Parts: sequence; C-alpha cells; structure tokens
Amino acid sequence: MVEDWISQANTRQRKGRADRVKPGFCFCLYTQHRYKNLMRPYQVPEMLRMPLEELCLQIKSLSLRYIRPFLMRVSFCT
Repeated sequence: MVEDWISQANTRQRKGRADRVKPGFCFCLYTQHRYKNLMRPYQVPEMLRMPLEELCLQIKSLSLRYIRPFLMRVSFCT
C-alpha cells in the first residue's frame, strides 16, 4: 500500500460529511500552504492510477467480446 495525500476535492467531501451523516468533527492535519500549493485539485481517475488487467478480465467475463473498443470510449483527460 502506498501512502499519498488526498485531493482538495476529497477534503471538501470529508469536511461536508462530518456532522451531517452523524455527530462528529473534521480535523485537517495539513497546512494551508500544503492545501493551496501541493494538493491536487481533484484525484487522478482510478483508470490512470491502477493496472488495467482486472478491468480487462471483467470486460471479458461480461461477454463484451473485445476489450479495445470498450477502452477507446474512455476519456483519459484529467
């Protein structure tokens, strides 16, 4: 497992969830400098972070025949 900083969007989501779902607090253990200058605005999509072997096997198991056309429809823009 690799440790990594979460994105700014993840922090906003977690902050919004605290005390809304059930009573609680959100403690942010990073500086304003890190948030503004070092954290990514959004998380990199999972398809760009993870190996695609498992996804390819799932496509095959769903009898979608060919993997390439399925993956060609995916936008890799972040």
